[in-house]
Amino acid sequence: PSLFMCWSGVAVCAVGLYFLAPPLVLAFFIRPTWVVAMCLLTPLLASLAGLLGVSVSSRAADEKAAGLWATLLMTLVFLLPCGLLISGKLLSLWALLAGSLSVAVLNAIVLRVAVRVFQREEILTRGANT
Repeated sequence: PSLFMCWSGVAVCAVGLYFLAPPLVLAFFIRPTWVVAMCLLTPLLASLAGLLGVSVSSRAADEKAAGLWATLLMTLVFLLPCGLLISGKLLSLWALLAGSLSVAVLNAIVLRVAVRVFQREEILTRGANT
């Protein structure tokens, strides 16, 4: 759902720019780097958030702690791209593809960790024992 909302927001923004802004602004908005970021990097970051949530929630003692730890980990993951945006530098297409590849590798690592730490039976019986 969040990925669909993100893509819908980008589409609404692009349509709004088409009708309200000069063509140069729309051309700047719909650059190859932006399209790659929305179509490749956004799903990778969304899946990373889900995987971190599964990993943390399977090990946390309660729901609040799981949410806090997952939020902390995702904040750390998002600090690097935010730092690049704050610096005002435009990313090249190759830098964005390299970043997407690194996030994909991070997804694979977190998936392996999530599969190892997720213990379904313990989670199901944890609620029954309390």
